[in-house]
Amino acid sequence: MRSTFNLFALGCGVFFFSAGVLNAKNSDSFGDETSFLAYNEKGIAKSEEPRKKAKMIRPYWIETSQEQIDGIRFIVLTLGKEPLLKLKKLENDLNRAADKFERVHPLNVWRIIFSNNETISALHNIKNRKLIWKKFMKGMGESFDEARDFNDLKDEYIHDFANRLSLPEPEIKKLLLSENWNGFVEYLLASFKAPQETSGKYNQ
Repeated sequence: MRSTFNLFALGCGVFFFSAGVLNAKNSDSFGDETSFLAYNEKGIAKSEEPRKKAKMIRPYWIETSQEQIDGIRFIVLTLGKEPLLKLKKLENDLNRAADKFERVHPLNVWRIIFSNNETISALHNIKNRKLIWKKFMKGMGESFDEARDFNDLKDEYIHDFANRLSLPEPEIKKLLLSENWNGFVEYLLASFKAPQETSGKYNQ
């Protein structure tokens, strides 16, 4: 079964290349984001689909394995580091990485990302890659929708998540219980600035 994180990760590759970005100038360096966005405006709209029904419960308290952590790191670092043209070639690797953590609770995925300077920096860079970021956020929202549908965003999970990242629980709880998934990620990004020693490292 494909995870929603998987759909976002490989969806961006299929989306970009089926839309004809291979023909865009400077596509390997993301030097002309404006032309990418203009070129793919219709493609983005057509790619939107109604939210899918929740498919699985992902237990929060189960310890995340090293293999699952490696899968999360591979996707975030790849999407934040590699040139656009190379992402298509990495589709199979990204799929395999996503399969490794399809049963990891979304809060644990985000905790792992924001517990490491390298993945924090890469995530900030993904946000600057607008087309990838759109797919990223869509997949993230669907993952949280599934957790919500299973009543799997419990107070104790939110408390543990906020405590582990030293974040104010009331703010995190407000964003999650109001289903403001985008606001949740934006809050994390604002709380964890890209480390200066690695900031921009993956903007190549």
